[in-house]
Amino acid sequence: MHYDYLEPHRGDVIRVNCGPYYHYGIYFDDDRVLEFGRACNPPGEKIDVHYTSLRAFGNGTLPEVRVLKNPRKARKIEDIEAYAKEVLGRSDYSLETNNCLDLVNRLTLKI
Repeated sequence: MHYDYLEPHRGDVIRVNCGPYYHYGIYFDDDRVLEFGRACNPPGEKIDVHYTSLRAFGNGTLPEVRVLKNPRKARKIEDIEAYAKEVLGRSDYSLETNNCLDLVNRLTLKI
């Protein structure tokens, strides 16, 4: 898989460059991007799974869209939306084992 500057569609994984790392989310529409934390979490801020707007997610930059080499590995949008409802509000973030990239992969890929 790779990332490119494309128009995102419902269920696409998107990312923004935050300097030393990338921040990942799932695009549903311009007003609903599912993310775990924010691109730049202020110290002490609670990190949870929530919806934000595409504008807030990008934080002044244009997000890239993930392009899968094998689209058969992608989950159906109905499944992605159902899983998103299940994890909304979770706050069990871990940089090593449960971060924004882990979240988008669990929700969007058949792994």
